[in-house]
Amino acid sequence: MRLVNHLSILPIIAMNYLSAATVAAEPVIITTHELPPYSYFDEDNNFTGIATTVLECVLHKLERPYQIQVVPWKRAQRLVQNHEADGFYAASKNAFRDSYAVMTKAIADQTWTWYLRKESQLDPQSNDFKNNANVSSFLGANMHRWLIDNGYNVSNTPATDTKSLLKMLLSDRFEAVLANELVMDRLLHETNQSENIRKVDLKNKPLGVYFSNRFLLHNPGFIERFNRQVTPCRKDSDNVAYNHLDTLTGNTQISLIFPQ
Repeated sequence: MRLVNHLSILPIIAMNYLSAATVAAEPVIITTHELPPYSYFDEDNNFTGIATTVLECVLHKLERPYQIQVVPWKRAQRLVQNHEADGFYAASKNAFRDSYAVMTKAIADQTWTWYLRKESQLDPQSNDFKNNANVSSFLGANMHRWLIDNGYNVSNTPATDTKSLLKMLLSDRFEAVLANELVMDRLLHETNQSENIRKVDLKNKPLGVYFSNRFLLHNPGFIERFNRQVTPCRKDSDNVAYNHLDTLTGNTQISLIFPQ
């Protein structure tokens, strides 16, 4: 794994404008994974995305330094569960995550959608589909846990991400897959596979940031302050880019960790 510190050239003069509370505050360690268009590396190798922009906007307004670690999704959650990081995003709500962390207000929308090969006659809304169709989602996803908990015939060999999930669907490894609509639709467009796939929407599952109970215990009032900034930041997200060049003149500290 490599560590990239984007504040190695932070001007000393900028530090003079930080409040005493900000200087004293430890960076918030936040984990995530590459999931375009929510969180991804752009053409200039900056980490951005729908969810990332809102997260950065909120923390910028709170004047909280932070680090982002980009790792596989299952590991991103485990690091928070094991108290090696403070929060992870962008995640939808489930009971297991609620057992060790608290979810913020939604920072991005999400629709869970079934994807099937074009020629498939299966009906995802039928009991026969639920009981017999070989289905999957990717490892660590809330969708994967939901399929298991709700009695679907889930494959024993889940994909590791949405890209591999699509490949396995097209190669007939699964009869249907459950995926984030924005993510899969973008991937289908990029791979010119839209004509070979049909889709059926399942449910809306908004995405937020999960902060660990331990972090919130040591930072009373943090999540309330965070939530107050979410709505204005979501409104501004189309017009304001909190990228790494901007943060070099402020108090944001961003580190990206990703597999080699």
